[in-house]
Amino acid sequence: MIRKFNYTGRKKLKRERINISIIDERPYKSFTATLDLKGLGLSDEARVYIEPYHKSSFMRFSFGTVSNLHTPQNTTLTDIPSTSIIKFRVKVVDETRKLGRIMRIADRVKPKNLEESGNRMSILHIDWDKDLDQQIFRVTFPDNDYPRLEINKRIENAKELVKSDLVFRSLVFPVAVRVIAERIALTWKDDEFDEDDSSWQSTG
Repeated sequence: MIRKFNYTGRKKLKRERINISIIDERPYKSFTATLDLKGLGLSDEARVYIEPYHKSSFMRFSFGTVSNLHTPQNTTLTDIPSTSIIKFRVKVVDETRKLGRIMRIADRVKPKNLEESGNRMSILHIDWDKDLDQQIFRVTFPDNDYPRLEINKRIENAKELVKSDLVFRSLVFPVAVRVIAERIALTWKDDEFDEDDSSWQSTG
């Protein structure tokens, strides 16, 4: 097993302490977020930032301090391209020094999905905003990130089909699972992951 050394002192912020939801409005999405930072031994004055991003596009929103968390009045994602796949970074930063030091961080946080239940986390992200021409769906692995099931946005009532049409689901999801399993089998090596690994292959 390869050990990873952390010389900066930063620690991960567990995802169960984060609840982010996307508000799907047009032309731009926005988001809401609640954080639980109690009991982590953080300075009350440490600053809290949430950074939504997609590929190379990202924004930064200040959520106040550890002792005084507050949501910005405007969380509209004006600099993020139209996509169903938006991830978030949450940072707690000590800014008492000239160069701020990250105390806690969570990356690749997926916003709450109303189609999921409980605390179950899926490695399959669904993108509803792709024009696939005549193709109904496809599975992609952008930048070795979480797998994406892209559903052609030309399909009318696509979300309802995915949720409730058994024929559609039986045609799409077995193929998606097979493609993902094949990718895991090709890339997984026991000695490449440790207990803190956050890659999608080690999820679950």
